[in-house]
Amino acid sequence: MTLDSRYYSPQQVADLLAVRYPTVLTWIKGGELPAHRVGRRFRISQRDLDAYLEAGRTVPREKTKTTTRR
Repeated sequence: MTLDSRYYSPQQVADLLAVRYPTVLTWIKGGELPAHRVGRRFRISQRDLDAYLEAGRTVPREKTKTTTRR
């Protein structure tokens, strides 16, 4: 673990993403969101959080012409 990045607690991540604390723990324990153990607590790096968010990002579909039946 390097100290060149900001680290968040699971509660801080939950607050930032407007989800519940248990949801963040599920992501961590399921391996979806990388986290470091510091003693008995988890810490999530800014880099890992950014990568998690980028991986879950959806790309808008291109608008297509729709034909209307009459």
